[in-house]
Amino acid sequence: MKVLTREKETFPKREAFGWREYFSLVRCATKYRLRHVDPPYAGEYQEMFEKKFAEQFGASQSRLVSTGTSAIYIALKAIGIPTNSTVMVSGITDGGCISAIIESGFRPALVDTGVESFNITLETVIKTFEAIKSQNQEPAKCLVACHIGGEPITEIARIAEWCKAQGVFLIEDCSQAIKARVNEGLVGTFGQLSAFSIMYRKNLSSGGSGGVVLINDNNYLENVLGHSDRGKPIWRTDINLNNPAYNLFPALNHNSSEFVASVALTSLNRLEKTNEKRRRFCTELLDTLRRNGIPIDNQKFNENWAPFYLTLFGKGIDQQEVKDIANKMLEKFSVPLLVNYGCLASSWPWLEKYLAIVDSLPQARYNIENSFNLLLNEKYKKSHVKRILKAASAALDAKTIRRW
Repeated sequence: MKVLTREKETFPKREAFGWREYFSLVRCATKYRLRHVDPPYAGEYQEMFEKKFAEQFGASQSRLVSTGTSAIYIALKAIGIPTNSTVMVSGITDGGCISAIIESGFRPALVDTGVESFNITLETVIKTFEAIKSQNQEPAKCLVACHIGGEPITEIARIAEWCKAQGVFLIEDCSQAIKARVNEGLVGTFGQLSAFSIMYRKNLSSGGSGGVVLINDNNYLENVLGHSDRGKPIWRTDINLNNPAYNLFPALNHNSSEFVASVALTSLNRLEKTNEKRRRFCTELLDTLRRNGIPIDNQKFNENWAPFYLTLFGKGIDQQEVKDIANKMLEKFSVPLLVNYGCLASSWPWLEKYLAIVDSLPQARYNIENSFNLLLNEKYKKSHVKRILKAASAALDAKTIRRW
């Protein structure tokens, strides 16, 4: 049996705020300083970012806002469904997504996942929709479909068609899968509106907090713009927008800044390379684990992903063995793992009283208990593939698991 010893940590820090982002920020600050003008929100850098972001998705317009949570909140408010409406939402998601639904005045209904995936399917959406009706409740008015971990919801086009037929609004949350694709196109282009987080840990990074609302249906453009900035009709140039008498409705201030926009613009310019480097690393890692008979895998991973993290599922071993392997890889080899993923919404004690229906989400729970997540970094190289293989092999030897 091999003796596991703690080794020097060799996984690099990401440094998404690189020299290009730094110089972009400096140029932005210098421009305003030389003009003797205080940097506003919705200035020239924000306009450049919004235009380029929308162009990459073939959309008419996007809106840069303060956070990804704000982006979901604004999208929900913009569609104009009645207070207390039921909103279906992916059962594995971030707390900000669920909180945005509740704070918008709606009741969430959690949707289970497919097999070996953290994403919903058309079947699980329909199951939740019918369960709501079976309890003599009003049908769900909206679905917030979250593309989790960089994996696109493979059936998002069919889900969009089903939503249209049922009169259900579709909002995509693409925060963890920016520029991921399905056969029919980029994720984020299927809903009337889509929300993105560009906080500092995301593949597209703003250097701090940031969010984007993508407008695919111009019928909701003015509502999005108004809800992003205190209800102001900001597209109008014939009025004093500082006079609240002209506001269209009560709304909060979700504005961003020129500095955030300058960093995000540079990060957007290298997003394709960021995603490609992560895909290449994941492909090589998975191939290496398979060749060496390591019983952890992700068989659904493919070139259409925009990997945020990589979920590794146990293959032919029980759930406790999966967690034991992950814990040893983390503790003895400092592999950057998230062993116990807390984003199963049905497990949050505070949430149940807000739900339209209660569902334990058995498939989602099993998927989380039978997996762990490898945190990704586009700076990872072949040496890190070898180190992960070494860590996994040593963890297996330590458990005397030899049947592979």
